Amino acid sequence: MNRPDTILVRYDELALKSKRVRAMYEGILVKNLKAMLKADGISYSDISKEMGRVFIHTEDPNALQSAVKVFGVVSA
Repeated sequence: MNRPDTILVRYDELALKSKRVRAMYEGILVKNLKAMLKADGISYSDISKEMGRVFIHTEDPNALQSAVKVFGVVSA
């Protein structure tokens, strides 16, 4: 079975915020994702934001379990 190299992170309430506030909270979400991945020892090449979506670029299959522990993440 092929392992994914990109994880799509879905968040809930942030999508309802104004553009400026959403950008600020997305930045906080990315910071928290990086901290959780680091705490769990998960390697990743990048975390990117694109058109209201957050992507984790990694080869580690355990990144999925790590990402869903972050407050604000609905699913990954």
